[in-house]
Amino acid sequence: MRLILQVLLLAAVTACLPHVSHAAENDSQATLAEALPKLVKLYGAGGFRGLEGYGTGFLASPDGHVVTSWGPLLDADRPVAVLGDGRRVEAKLVGADSASGLAVLKLDGPGAPFPHFDLAEAVDLAPGDRIFALSNMFRVAAGDEPVSVMHGMILAKAPLSARRGRFETSLDAPVYFLDSVTNNPGAAGGVIISLDGRIGGMIGRELRGESTETWINYAVPATVIAERIGLVIAGDEIAKPNPADADAPDNARRPIEVGLVMIPDVTARTPAFVSDVLDDSVAISAGFKRDDLILFGNGAPIRSIRELTTLLSRAERGDEIAVIVRRDGGLVTLTFLIP
Repeated sequence: MRLILQVLLLAAVTACLPHVSHAAENDSQATLAEALPKLVKLYGAGGFRGLEGYGTGFLASPDGHVVTSWGPLLDADRPVAVLGDGRRVEAKLVGADSASGLAVLKLDGPGAPFPHFDLAEAVDLAPGDRIFALSNMFRVAAGDEPVSVMHGMILAKAPLSARRGRFETSLDAPVYFLDSVTNNPGAAGGVIISLDGRIGGMIGRELRGESTETWINYAVPATVIAERIGLVIAGDEIAKPNPADADAPDNARRPIEVGLVMIPDVTARTPAFVSDVLDDSVAISAGFKRDDLILFGNGAPIRSIRELTTLLSRAERGDEIAVIVRRDGGLVTLTFLIP
């Protein structure tokens, strides 16, 4: 009798589950087969204090423009993009937008026209919409194998900075909150797409709540970043990278003058990591902490200690400096005045 009841219960539960037809499964396979070649695996600088040297990007033009999330990975002189067919192509940084945390690269090699997402057809998703999340999380793919695919749903669309317990971030628009664990190491720069294959958003960097210490799974809407990507590709960058000065002038304003003790500056690409903060200094008053990684300064990417020194040296006494630092997996905005 117990066996019969178990069989009947299993049949009842199965009947309540959503039925996935072979046609729907085939449609999903076709959607992914078309979308996956538009993703690239990125390799660059990393491995410093746990920062990954790999990530994800997506092709946004037939000419080979790749959009990804701005991060230390791009500190490399020539990041490498691995295409869906396994080809390894060097990429050049075109520009970045600190407000949305994106960067645009250009593939340096033949292959055009490249398969790409049409940003003009970006879909505005709503809570309850089903999505696929595509990324090279955990560096699962390295050659011609496809990146990872996750199935999920939009939980909400809301400002990231306004959520309780979150670090202040550079994002100035609402984001999609997802029900799947999408924001893993290496996933930043991946995409979420609708079930019919239209791009819905870019997976952001790993962030977690300040008080709850829980990781946030989110994506920046493609409808928000499409115009900004177009501006960067066209050469009208909202935040244009400044090349590092190879040799700082003798009268350069060093980070120590505002109270920032940096790690040893051994190469032109040494990341702007804060080793310590002096007491009773401008930096301590602004909220800097040990192990902060400075990513942006006044809207421009800070890719090295030397670029930070250049930023400080070009400022006049009394000028306000606004920086974005990475702290414990989150992004924090700090401001101070040049003394």
